[in-house]
Amino acid sequence: MTKQARGEDAMERLLDAALECVVEHGIHEVTIQHLSARAEMSVGSIYHHFGDRSGVIFALYRRCLERMLEAIAGSVLGRRSARAGVRALVEAYLRWVERHPDEARVIYAIAETELLETRRADLAALGARVTAPLAAWFAPHVAAGSVIDLQPGLLEVVLIGPAAEASRRILGGASGYSFDDAIAVLPDAVWRAVGQT
Repeated sequence: MTKQARGEDAMERLLDAALECVVEHGIHEVTIQHLSARAEMSVGSIYHHFGDRSGVIFALYRRCLERMLEAIAGSVLGRRSARAGVRALVEAYLRWVERHPDEARVIYAIAETELLETRRADLAALGARVTAPLAAWFAPHVAAGSVIDLQPGLLEVVLIGPAAEASRRILGGASGYSFDDAIAVLPDAVWRAVGQT
């Protein structure tokens, strides 16, 4: 194994450990010592790879978000019609959260911290990179009038907002409905909100 491969393996091992620690201790209670013990990695090595605790937490957020958005993009990009793409996006979001509840909880928990405020440039670069394929897919549908023409950030809120809120409530245990219930309703509801044909 090359030095680069060993470094990448160590980083993945640490992020796996960080996910476990966040689930076990909560986002605000995770310490470098927790991470070091769980990953069986020295504190110095953690600082070398990530800079500090917030670097580890942001890297975990980035990995979780990338995985989620890759799954969503994979479900949308092969669709020909705007309606099929919108419906696939909403269903893929809900299914991903259902299959990866711990990673989804990390995304939601970190989004409610000040960490993202201090990483605006990193977050903007990440957002541009991982959402570019979806934006490119939606552009001709918006241009053709099949999807409402909103600012990209607002379109994202309308597309993802209902699924994100339903997911938070389901994960919180107080929704009274399941992922299957949400999937039966939300894809068509979101399409009615953004579809023009």
